[in-house]
Amino acid sequence: MQEEPFKNIGSIIDIFDTENALKIVSIIDNINKNAEDIIGA
Repeated sequence: MQEEPFKNIGSIIDIFDTENALKIVSIIDNINKNAEDIIGA
C-alpha cells in the first residue's frame, strides 16, 4: 500500500480520522508481531 495507486490518496491520516488511523496501525502492528512470533524472527 506504499505504491501506486495507494500513495496518490495520501497518508492514512488523510483517509481516516486520527483515532481510527491509530487503531488500524495498532492492529497492523499486532499482526506483524504475531507473524514474527510464528516464524521465530
